[in-house]
Amino acid sequence: MLEGRLVLQHNKKAYDLWNQDLAGNLVKADRNWPGLVEKNGVSGKMLLNLDGKGVALGGNDPLSYFAGAKPVKGDPSHMATYNGAIYHFATEENRATFEQEPARYAPAFGGYCGYGASLNKVVDVQLDVYGIVDGRLVLQHSRKTLELFDKDQKASLAKADANWPGLVEKNGK
Repeated sequence: MLEGRLVLQHNKKAYDLWNQDLAGNLVKADRNWPGLVEKNGVSGKMLLNLDGKGVALGGNDPLSYFAGAKPVKGDPSHMATYNGAIYHFATEENRATFEQEPARYAPAFGGYCGYGASLNKVVDVQLDVYGIVDGRLVLQHSRKTLELFDKDQKASLAKADANWPGLVEKNGK
């Protein structure tokens, strides 16, 4: 078990090699998984707002968004992966909390703009413009899009949720 996931290997040699760098190999496996799925003809596109190193939220600690203050920068020495994204955490305790329920803390809509998704568009975000909507981290492109989304959060969230699978299919990898 690693980060709450059961990892199986096909033989002892693979097992021994895997265990030489557990955390690093898990990061590599998460990065490679979308390509393996595509190569082998299984559907499963992903659409994630990541930096060039595969890090989500610009390296901010996802739990800090739920604390009600400004986002706090995470430390790469406290990291976890979830659904192909790398997350950094300010503390080891935050990392452990995230790993208990990663879907609860990972950003909605792959870290893209919630209002944009409600309009059936993929739009980048400002990492300090967000809301917690129905317990979900919803990032926004700007203060204006946050205001527009918040005018009717329930309807905006429903539209974004309905549009997201199509956006992933069209724009995902």
